[in-house]
Amino acid sequence: MENNFANEVETFIKRLRDGSIKIDERGQTITYEYGLGGNKSLSYILGEKISDYESSKEQSSPYYNPSPSEILKWINLAYTNGVIIESDSLLLQLTKKDETIDALKKENNELKQNNQKIAIDFVRLQGSYEELEKRLAKIVPGKDIKK
Repeated sequence: MENNFANEVETFIKRLRDGSIKIDERGQTITYEYGLGGNKSLSYILGEKISDYESSKEQSSPYYNPSPSEILKWINLAYTNGVIIESDSLLLQLTKKDETIDALKKENNELKQNNQKIAIDFVRLQGSYEELEKRLAKIVPGKDIKK
């Protein structure tokens, strides 16, 4: 179960980095009691949790290792409060366009291959037709089937 939470946290962090989601300014005005420091903004808490999570992954800190489920709790609070919003960032748009271009290039290559196969089949069929025409001319002399 914790592994699923870790995947969700990783996906969230990836989406933050690629700009497909962002933390709205309202996250600064929503506060929660946090640690010994009193109230902190949801944006601050979420940023600190993500930072701690990534640091603990890199350094395997024995002192503080935030669990993915704990971070997911704060992520879900941010979503619930409308602090996480979908973004139409230029980077996201560029990524989508690149994916579309790649898909179209792949389709274009497939169509080229199909076209080559059809051209080869056409040449083969044309040869077969000419061979049949010659045979027919031998069977029925003086009969021209070309029109």
